[in-house]
Amino acid sequence: MSSPNSIPLEAFKQEPQSKLWLTQLVIMILIMPALCLYLTTDRWQNRREAASKTVRDDKPKSLQQVDGEMPNLKTMDANTIIPLHDLDWSNAEPLQLRPFKPKYHLTMAIENATVNDLVMMDCDYLSRVKIRRQIFDEHTATVLGSTPRVKPAVDELYTWMMNTYLPQRFPAIFTLSKTSTTSSPPQNCLHNTATNETLRTTPYTNPSDSLRTLGSHIDSDMLILLPTSPTDTTYTLAGFQVCMPNGFNTASKLNLTLSHIHDPVPRYKEKLEKSMDRFFARVAVGQYAKRSNWTITTRPDLYAASGNHAHDGEEVEQEEIDPEHAWMRCELQILWRLPQTKALVFMVKTYMYPLRQIKEEGLGEDLAMAIEGMQAGSVPEVYQYKRGVAWGESAKSYLRS
Repeated sequence: MSSPNSIPLEAFKQEPQSKLWLTQLVIMILIMPALCLYLTTDRWQNRREAASKTVRDDKPKSLQQVDGEMPNLKTMDANTIIPLHDLDWSNAEPLQLRPFKPKYHLTMAIENATVNDLVMMDCDYLSRVKIRRQIFDEHTATVLGSTPRVKPAVDELYTWMMNTYLPQRFPAIFTLSKTSTTSSPPQNCLHNTATNETLRTTPYTNPSDSLRTLGSHIDSDMLILLPTSPTDTTYTLAGFQVCMPNGFNTASKLNLTLSHIHDPVPRYKEKLEKSMDRFFARVAVGQYAKRSNWTITTRPDLYAASGNHAHDGEEVEQEEIDPEHAWMRCELQILWRLPQTKALVFMVKTYMYPLRQIKEEGLGEDLAMAIEGMQAGSVPEVYQYKRGVAWGESAKSYLRS
C-alpha cells in the first residue's frame, strides 16, 4: 500500500525516460551537499588568504579586522625620514581630521602610518608648547610619570628624537651643533630655532625629566608601554607625559595593563581586549599604526583630566550648547616600537575644531548623523560614556539649523 506522497512504480514503466530522469535526480541529491561544502570552503580560504596579505600600496589603507584576522602593517625603515627643508611651519594649517561616521562601532580602526607621521608641525606650535609647559608646571603629578624600568626605553626615545628624527625631519627648525667650552670636550646640542632654545641631546638621569623636555618641544603626548613580564604578551604603562588628557588621570593608569587602563570604556573587555593585546604584541620594529577618534566638548581646555566622560548610572543633565563655545575634539594616535629596547611608544596629538567650522564646511548633517550613530552602533553605551546625553540634542539642532 503506497503512501499519499509516493510515486506508483507503474508510472516509470509507462515512461521509458523516467529511469534516466530518476537516476539524474539521485546523483544530484548526492552531489549537491559535497559541492556546496567545497565552494564554501574554497571561498573561506580565499578570504583568509586575502586578509593575510600585506598592504603594498603606497597610499595608506584602513586595516579593519577580517574574520578574526589581525590587520597588517607596512614595514617602514627609520631611514625613510623625509626632510621638510622648505617647511613654513608658522603658516602651515593644522591637520584637518574628520573621523566621524554615520554609525559608531567599537573597533581598532587601524590605518598604516609612516615614520613621517610621528610629529606634526603647524602654525599652532608656539602657542601649544607654551600651553604644554604651563600644564607641566601646574599639574606635574598628573601629566608626568615614570617607573624605574622605563629608563632604557625613555633614553632610547630621547636620544633618537634629539639626534636623528627632529633634525632630519625638520631641518629648518631643529639644528644640530657642537658646544664650544674650554672646560669640557665639545658635545652635541640641538637648537630649536622656533623657541630659540638649545637642548641637550643626551637623556637625563631621571626619565621624567627626559619626557618633560620632549613634551616641551613636541606637541604630542607620549606613553611608553613595556611587557608586563618577560614571559607575558600583555603590555603595561611604564612612563608618560600627557599634557592633554581627555577625561582621565594618566597618573592613575601608571603600572596598569592595557586591559585595566581601558576598564572605564564600555564593553572594551568583550569587544576589543583580546584583539588589542594581540595587536600590541605583534607590532614590529619599523611598523607604524595610526587611528583617530572624536567627541564633542563645551570645554576649551586642552588639559581635561576629568569631566569629559560619564559612566554607567551617572546622572547627566542635558545642556544647551553655545555654538561659539563648542568644539569637536579629535586625537591622532600613533603606535610604534623602539628598535633597541623593543618598548612600544603611543603618541597622541590633540586637535580642537570649532563646531561652527564643521557646519561651515557643509558637514553639519554628517556630524549630526554621527552623533545619532553613537546610539545605533555596536556599543550604544558609548553615547553616555562620551556625555552625548549632555550635548547631543543641542549639537544636532545647531548642526542641522
